[in-house]
Amino acid sequence: MSQSASAATPTASLSVEDRARLERATELHGAGDLDGAEALYAALLTAPGAPVERLQFVLGMLAEARGDKAKALAHYDLSAEAGFVSTELAPRRAELLRRAGRTPEALAAYDLCLSLGLDRPDLHHARGVVLAALGRHADALAAYDAAAVGDPENPKVQGNRGVALEALGRSDEAVAAYRAALVLDPGYRHAHHNLGSVLLKQEKFEPAAQSLERALRIDPTQPETWNLLGVARCSQDRHAEALVCVDHAIELRPAYAEAHNNRSIALRWLRRFDEAIESASRAHALDPTMAAALNSRAVALMRLNRHEEALFDLNAALALKPRFASAILNRGSALEVLGEVDAAMADFREALRLEPEIPDGEFNLGLAYLRLGDYREGFSRYERRWDRKAGPYLPHPRSQLWQGQDLHGKKLLITAEQGFGDMIQFCRFAADVAAQGARVVLQVQPPLKRLMQRLAGPERVIGLDDPTPPFDLYCPAMNLPRALNLDLAGVRRGRYLFASDDDIAVWRDALGEDGRLRVGLAWTGNPGHENDHNRSATLDAFAPLFDRGFDLVSLQKQHEPDEHRALEAAGVRAFDSRLHDFSDTAGLIGACDAVVAVDTSVAHLAAALGKPTFILLPKVSDWRWMNTRVETPWYPTARLCRQTAARDWSRPLAEAIDGLEGLGR
Repeated sequence: MSQSASAATPTASLSVEDRARLERATELHGAGDLDGAEALYAALLTAPGAPVERLQFVLGMLAEARGDKAKALAHYDLSAEAGFVSTELAPRRAELLRRAGRTPEALAAYDLCLSLGLDRPDLHHARGVVLAALGRHADALAAYDAAAVGDPENPKVQGNRGVALEALGRSDEAVAAYRAALVLDPGYRHAHHNLGSVLLKQEKFEPAAQSLERALRIDPTQPETWNLLGVARCSQDRHAEALVCVDHAIELRPAYAEAHNNRSIALRWLRRFDEAIESASRAHALDPTMAAALNSRAVALMRLNRHEEALFDLNAALALKPRFASAILNRGSALEVLGEVDAAMADFREALRLEPEIPDGEFNLGLAYLRLGDYREGFSRYERRWDRKAGPYLPHPRSQLWQGQDLHGKKLLITAEQGFGDMIQFCRFAADVAAQGARVVLQVQPPLKRLMQRLAGPERVIGLDDPTPPFDLYCPAMNLPRALNLDLAGVRRGRYLFASDDDIAVWRDALGEDGRLRVGLAWTGNPGHENDHNRSATLDAFAPLFDRGFDLVSLQKQHEPDEHRALEAAGVRAFDSRLHDFSDTAGLIGACDAVVAVDTSVAHLAAALGKPTFILLPKVSDWRWMNTRVETPWYPTARLCRQTAARDWSRPLAEAIDGLEGLGR
């Protein structure tokens, strides 16, 4: 071979016998007898006057031809140390140094290649890979660009350009580079994966998921891709699908701590809190330095009202990662529930200082102010709810949002926001707005439409399923206190909703009269509410009411299949098929003497109708009920009956029974 022959020269200083052996070695090398050639080359290393640096190079070539790259690199190193400089040695040694992870030496070797005039695209590309491994992403990008000039059809060059651009924070350009790579090679799995990853960071969840799914169709054995797909699906609120994805990742790599943590998050959204705690614990056991796992476990513990345990985990997470804004924010939430409001607000502010756009940061601070009764400050910050990933979202442009400006002669659209109970609670302010000269159109959830026709203030009530008429300004119902600049005293109202007299008469006729105190009951709320597992009770929990001599009526529109027999046994009458909307429910409430309900829309409706209402609250109640009060300015006829132990309804029910017996006297 010409390569071996050239490597063995010059030979002038060798003896005649050694020159003959060298020539024989060269012949064997050229004939493919690598073992014979290697033995002769190795023997010549100790010969007087031997070209050791060239012999080491040739021995390296032989080892590389056999696939023994470690031995080849050892010979190339000896050749280079002996001072041999060659356009053949330099790129061979550079590549083996790169593969061996000897990154700084590899960069020096690639730089030598360029200094020798080797302006080859593959060398520029490989040099870029080395620079990226050293964290020199701008230099890596320049190297990839040089490679692309000489080899514009190489998809890996474009793919690695994308990696460098992403590392430099130029995510839009990274997306373009990954897509360019995929035009050149639609089956390039890494480009699909990386494109999905950067789109996920840009919160473009569906395109991200599509790219990750394409990567998995090419190779479904990649746990990292399954894990990222799980994150994408969780971000889309497709939590059951997310769980399937991270389970695939864990099946492929059982010790994958990040996937176990993401599994915890998906389980938490599915309200499988005990399992979420278990998965977060597994993630932490696999990686005790993972502060995110402690944070995840803490959030699941908080959802089970185990706030003291959550606080322990959050402090441990912050010991590992002191500037962990999410953990600081969650610690604030735990402290707030535990009554340490000042410390909680300090944490909320610190989280915002560290990460001004942290999800829920300003929102949580606003809720803390609302819980304290500082409504002007609280509702101002509560506006950040529209910027949260979980919503709610503004239905129309911000430019048309009413924020307190003059309304005289303007048409104002008040839109429904969040749940039925929220709309019932905040619709009271339509009269205040009308008093400022606005022509009010109230847009509500369809089941509320008939009830709201009797509300003072709106000139028209429409449903969310009706066409929206032209308007000058709009305001979501829960932003009315902010726009009206109300304080805690300003929310007080007497009765402001009214059932139809005809509806009440129909229900009274259906129920009859037997002289007992008639009490309407609601023990569960919307199962889709994020805190429903805490705020809803069971029918069994209401059992202390069953033998007190009350005439009991269910105000719930729906019951679990096995509840009807229990209702009958308890003497509670139910009217599922006759409760079509909230106007029907209002009529039934009007036919009752009092209502006992958990914190749900029925409680709001009964109190807004002016009915004596005993609202049973969980240990951690919603901001609107504040922390310790038994009365509320929102509803003068309501009494707040609070749990003293999580999920124990005995104390609030005992208070409600005392109140009912007082009404009966």
